[in-house]
Amino acid sequence: MLNQKIFSVAKLFKVKKILEVPIFGFTGLSGINSLGLALENYDLTLIDHDEDRIEMVKKVWDEFNLYPEILFSEDYDKLDFENRYFDMSWNFSALWFVKDLKKFLYELTRVTDKVIFLSVPNRSGIGYLTQKYSGKKDMKKYLIEKNIFPKNIKKMMRDEGWILIEHKFIDC
Repeated sequence: MLNQKIFSVAKLFKVKKILEVPIFGFTGLSGINSLGLALENYDLTLIDHDEDRIEMVKKVWDEFNLYPEILFSEDYDKLDFENRYFDMSWNFSALWFVKDLKKFLYELTRVTDKVIFLSVPNRSGIGYLTQKYSGKKDMKKYLIEKNIFPKNIKKMMRDEGWILIEHKFIDC
């Protein structure tokens, strides 16, 4: 269902260059969320804050003979791309790992030309609660729960000039 939605957004906005940042989110296998886009020949860049995880992600993509640009960013406060470099930027439930959400959304806005697709976990869902209370130590180290309150994100995005097109599509 996620892939169908991402494909429909990419088609609607006629995107070619896509940024997924951060890639570590609410997923079973880090870095796998953009795989469908790569198989459809979109130009992809992936960014994460953990160098070991980046190496693991590269190995997964190597198995598919796909080689997107996969980069490291310590805190996502500065994305080293020209203004409006990407047609679309997105992430799947990864905002809880961004140290400064306002700076990140400003940067995402700066480097994105057409559309930003953001997903946040359902805070009352069993998957989120399980990860929050019994997840890996990464969760306890990086989780910034205020980053996943939809009303906060919506306000910041409006302040950056974006218009909300759709929300509550899936259980995120």
